[in-house]
Amino acid sequence: MAAGVNGPAGGVGPPRAGGVRRVLVIQPFWGRPSNRFLERHLEMLGGCGALAAVAVLYPTLRRSWRGIPVVSLSDSASAAGRGRWLARALLRRIGLTPSWLGRRPEDGLRRLLEARPVDAILCQYATTAAALWEPLREAPGALFVHLHGADTVESMCPSGHRERLLEIASRALIICNSQQTRRVVTGWGLSDQRLVVKPLGVEVPVRAPERPRRDQVTVLQLGRLVGAKGAGRTIRAFERACEQGLQGRLLLVGDGPLAAVCDRLVADSRWRSRMVRKGAVAWEEGRRLRREADIATQHNQEDPATGQVEAFGVAIVEAMAEGLPVVGTRSGGVVEIVVDGVTGILVEPGDEEGQAAALLRLASDPELRRAMGAEGWLRARDHFSVEREAQQLLGILGVE
Repeated sequence: MAAGVNGPAGGVGPPRAGGVRRVLVIQPFWGRPSNRFLERHLEMLGGCGALAAVAVLYPTLRRSWRGIPVVSLSDSASAAGRGRWLARALLRRIGLTPSWLGRRPEDGLRRLLEARPVDAILCQYATTAAALWEPLREAPGALFVHLHGADTVESMCPSGHRERLLEIASRALIICNSQQTRRVVTGWGLSDQRLVVKPLGVEVPVRAPERPRRDQVTVLQLGRLVGAKGAGRTIRAFERACEQGLQGRLLLVGDGPLAAVCDRLVADSRWRSRMVRKGAVAWEEGRRLRREADIATQHNQEDPATGQVEAFGVAIVEAMAEGLPVVGTRSGGVVEIVVDGVTGILVEPGDEEGQAAALLRLASDPELRRAMGAEGWLRARDHFSVEREAQQLLGILGVE
């Protein structure tokens, strides 16, 4: 069992005799392509029989997952409940929120815990824990809150979020997805004794995928189109690389608030015939695209609008797992993943010329791409596999 989880330093309630056997996972939503890691956690717990139920904060029509109950905390599971959900959405559009529609998520969680006693609760995102803090504070058993980065950006969270997280940490063990996230919350005043760092894991092939030695390369940026991932800078860096002789195409995949901006940049580019835009794709399609690519890139930076930086970088780890060399930046959690000069090339955030030069260098050197890709696969296998994360997660939770 992980040190500090159930001892005085952890400060959380002890599990039932014999260790944790039944875990309730609470997550804000269900099935977003960019949040495959939430399903991975369910698979880890379900695989050892410890997953008792899944509670979803926002409405979902799903009622089970692999035989495990999925409960929407915002609406009942009945057809009438789904009707109330739709009616409430329509009424909210005109400024009305009648009390007779739906139910409070806090009440839904209380009823769930009464019906299904558990030994531990794993709450995904601090914002989810904050929204359900009243019943979580009173719930028996151990409480764990998993931070994922966006829930540590104050400009993106409700007012008073920092103070609420400090209160939550008096009851829960806080799991950070990276050292970057840990640094942020320790800066808020959370004690290191309340924190544990556990990187996210991805599916890593048994052997490093081999790619043909192509002269025409495919450069892939796959992920949410938000300011912290710098897709606009990647487009401009790719243009510069093409001007300097790069032969190939840019595949920009993802959706998000900057999708329209990226679409305009592509449409206005003299190199638009070499750029392909796709919206959000399922994880399986993302794997296929990674296997067709030659170089992965992402221009991480501090989002000028929100102050967000990349807390971890799941898309980068997934690219490394598929044997892709990475061109990235020294920003946030990226430096914990990519080893500069070994698994890829890192430049300073904002250095589009440097990103262009790195893309051009890899595009013109198939052997360097192969060597860095192989090292990236090894690093993903040794440090960021789902098997490694499962062992860490189950140890932190105290699951037998």
